[in-house]
Amino acid sequence: MRRLLTVLLLFGFVTPAAALLDEAVYRAEVAVEDHGARELNRAVRAGLAQVLVKLSGSSKVLANEQIRGALGSGRNYLQQYQYRRADDGELRLVIVFDREPVMQILIDAGQPVWANQRPRLLVWMVVDGAAARSFGNTAGSASLRRELREGFSRRALPVSFPLYDLQDNLALDVQDLWELDSPSIVRASQRYRAEHVLVARLSVDSQGRWTGDWLYLDAQGSSAVSLHTADDHVAAGAGVSLAAETMAARYALQPSAVSRAGLLVRVDGLQRYTDYRQVLNHMQGLELVEDARLEFLQGESAIFRLQVKLQEQQLQRLLTLKGKLEPSRPAEPLRAASAEPGLAYRWLP
Repeated sequence: MRRLLTVLLLFGFVTPAAALLDEAVYRAEVAVEDHGARELNRAVRAGLAQVLVKLSGSSKVLANEQIRGALGSGRNYLQQYQYRRADDGELRLVIVFDREPVMQILIDAGQPVWANQRPRLLVWMVVDGAAARSFGNTAGSASLRRELREGFSRRALPVSFPLYDLQDNLALDVQDLWELDSPSIVRASQRYRAEHVLVARLSVDSQGRWTGDWLYLDAQGSSAVSLHTADDHVAAGAGVSLAAETMAARYALQPSAVSRAGLLVRVDGLQRYTDYRQVLNHMQGLELVEDARLEFLQGESAIFRLQVKLQEQQLQRLLTLKGKLEPSRPAEPLRAASAEPGLAYRWLP
């Protein structure tokens, strides 16, 4: 066992944790008029606002006075930028911001940070048009679907649409969708393994004006919003905002001061060296984890010490996000361990 512990240390089990999000979260794209310094400063400010909304999950962070102050010095957080011409000829600035300083903006302002495990959202649509009521996969709904994809991309939320094939039609007919029959919608969504569902029930008139409702569903309940607009961007934005803000309120983490002592976490079910390595990689890949180190090893169990910017209750939620750790009760205490952690999990390789 002593030899195994030595091997684990040699392979880097005491390296600092690197809490990273997907690169796309830190990238923004803004339309500009020219290559001048004034337009550059404006675009960087707008781009940083985009990134902070993605990283927190909510547009509400932009109302924070400290956040607004940081936007004014957006160039301090730049990693790189470049200009490009869009297909329509529009000049756009593509900006990438530094990860850690940008996340620190939210932490310093006491704003939430959304963990990198963002679940995919399934979007059902039913549209009552001039000809008939139908699923939202027709040519007339193409612009709205495009706006939805772009809107969810701006929020760094993965989104997908049903196939609307025979199997979908058998599981959920147009009338069920129009009536927002939640049990039927949830059952039909199981085909796509979707735990988060957004439904659009919309009418469109001859002038292209949208009227209707958005409904968001998950295991914790539902929320809805109504709309009336002639703008596809606004219509889609209402659904994007409903889903993104609801999910962020439930899943975003509230940073707190780092405890010098750290929090101890016990993990059982580690049978191979690769299990130890994967557990540490899992912990090191979580936002707001400053450091993760192996504290004690015995048989198939290990104790890790985590330096985190979270309260213990939120750390519990964060550790189980990727489905690799499940809460457990240890069968017996570990001999010679300096302390038995209050948090205990079983590894699910």
